[in-house]
Amino acid sequence: MNVISRVVLSTSLAVSFASGSAPAQKPADPKLAEPRPIEIKNLLKADPKDDELRKLMKERVKDYGEHLRVLQARLGTVPGEDYINQISEFKSTSMRLAESLLELVDSPEEKIAALTVHLEIAKEFEKKIKTRSDAGAGPPHVATGARAYRLDAEIKLLKAKKELEKSMPK
Repeated sequence: MNVISRVVLSTSLAVSFASGSAPAQKPADPKLAEPRPIEIKNLLKADPKDDELRKLMKERVKDYGEHLRVLQARLGTVPGEDYINQISEFKSTSMRLAESLLELVDSPEEKIAALTVHLEIAKEFEKKIKTRSDAGAGPPHVATGARAYRLDAEIKLLKAKKELEKSMPK
């Protein structure tokens, strides 16, 4: 099951704070060294304390997740649909999902977890687009755009991690 389906189904999506693409570094703060999972389902769970705004924000995350899951399944597979427009819609919806998740989180650790989810989605997207491009089923510039999209997600995550490290007492 891919990360988008896991978000949509609100299953236990445990994400650690270690970047999957960089060599492991021992953080100065022990709190950063231990992977601490965040469960998306807990973030989206109905809470009696939720006001109307928070309820709507949770519904929005679920809907963007479902929309993204459908887009991912259809990406490049439906004859007659414009591949470039599909890619644009996927990236736009993925960004809206990330922004919506970020609005729901309270702590810097949760922000990192939300950005990690976004990075996982961007990596899956890049892989799918590159595979299609390498097979001649899509223009090469689209793969470059998918790589840039993943890099953007990775940069946002690393900036959030640096921000958290700076805020930790020394």
